[in-house]
Amino acid sequence: MGIKKITGAVLIALSSFTANAASTSPVQVAGPAFADIELGSFNLTGTSDVVGTLGFAPYVLIAPGFQIALPSVSFSAISAYNSAQAVTTVGLLAGDAFVFSGLSSGLYKFMASGSLMGSNFIGAQYTVTPVPEPETFAMLLAGLGVVCALGRRRGKLFTTTKTAQ
Repeated sequence: MGIKKITGAVLIALSSFTANAASTSPVQVAGPAFADIELGSFNLTGTSDVVGTLGFAPYVLIAPGFQIALPSVSFSAISAYNSAQAVTTVGLLAGDAFVFSGLSSGLYKFMASGSLMGSNFIGAQYTVTPVPEPETFAMLLAGLGVVCALGRRRGKLFTTTKTAQ
């Protein structure tokens, strides 16, 4: 019986760290280089980390079984613009991955820069993970402690009543 209570408490505690995943709509780019192309926007309601990858279309399907290869894209940077904050730019990690840590609440736009030969479609996939504030985490632990204390008290009361009968 005790392991079930502990498992339930752990699941409730871990559910506060959920993440939301999303994708941007594809944007067509052309020419030898592109700078600050808007890929999409997202709204944060609290301090969060944003992790994702940039991507491009490797080919266009013209008809069933017939496709045309598109030129590859080379990304140089991605930025997150916020009207209330300065521009946050990060260099890309391996595989065109990016990480924005500790972004405050507000509306952000993804802006990408890079180069290519010809024309292609680019986009991004990203995950937003809320960063728990110390006060929120402390309240979570305090509430969990109260629930555990009440459960323990109820268990002692049940044991005492059963013994008295």
